[in-house]
Amino acid sequence: MVSGDANAFRLIEAVIDDPAWKDDLPALVQGAMLRQQRGRWLTTVANVWATIALDKFGNTFERESVSGTTRATLGNAPPQSFVWPANAGKDGKVGNDGKAPDEAHKLLLPWPVKASPGDKLQLAHEGSGKP
Repeated sequence: MVSGDANAFRLIEAVIDDPAWKDDLPALVQGAMLRQQRGRWLTTVANVWATIALDKFGNTFERESVSGTTRATLGNAPPQSFVWPANAGKDGKVGNDGKAPDEAHKLLLPWPVKASPGDKLQLAHEGSGKP
């Protein structure tokens, strides 16, 4: 199966260790991420290549451990907070043990009944690393 989504992530995986592509990789990853429709790519193959490429990208460019507090707000709802590393694994990641996250690993934001221009998702992180 060939798709533009899968090919975008295959390219990222192929050039991630090439120093000549280092400056272009963040833009390639951002472009590949923006290809999602309804929170996923269009084929299972693309989803698998995305997992492979994004894991490798994270391990290469986002090595710094995450600490601090991440806050999320949707519209006028009260903000939700996630404390790092208290809710993360020893490697600073959440949910990488193959198990579904428990309540301590979730931020549950109320979904608006009717969409309005003020219903924007806002994320802020205070601390080190990039969650």
